[in-house]
Amino acid sequence: MARPDKRRDFDRLQPDARRAALIEATLRCLRREGRDGLSARRIGAEAGISIGLINHYFPSKDDLVAAAYETLAERQLAMLLEAAGDGDPVARLRGFIAAYFGPEILDRGVLRAWIVFWAMAFESEAVRAAHERSNGAFQAALRDLMADARGEPGEIPHLAGRATELSALLDGLWVEWCLAETPFAPDEGRAICDRWIDRFLASPITD
Repeated sequence: MARPDKRRDFDRLQPDARRAALIEATLRCLRREGRDGLSARRIGAEAGISIGLINHYFPSKDDLVAAAYETLAERQLAMLLEAAGDGDPVARLRGFIAAYFGPEILDRGVLRAWIVFWAMAFESEAVRAAHERSNGAFQAALRDLMADARGEPGEIPHLAGRATELSALLDGLWVEWCLAETPFAPDEGRAICDRWIDRFLASPITD
């Protein structure tokens, strides 16, 4: 049986679709292999194209990684906002947080990819800029949900600090789950965050 010609399939795609295919190949390599997945040869093999064709669509490997960073971050944020829904503001905040403990994020392969992204943010201006944009979008979404849940203006300075606090709690639980030999149940993580939300909703917020 003849093997499928991945290069020919890639050539049939439109330019935007080719870029998207390279981004998806990069994410698969990083999730599977971590730092070793940064190899242009591996990414090219995953996409079924030559290394030279990668350079045709992305000026540098840093630009490709930055695009993969933003793609994964945007995808996760969109999933969380969809889980939040359009109902009661408090329920929306709880729904957003509960989705953080779903299989799309509680995934050790996802952590492998993020470790690469975070490391490269110290080395690459393009990846650092992608981090700033992505983190800013996540913080803004979380801050808006928290403001709505409290019926408070989203620009209150103290609210930004509380959003950072909740974000740090989420990330800490996520990393703990991914690295633990025997991870805690996702419901335990949700319960910890629900208790934080209860305290947040009951506490005063000042300028």
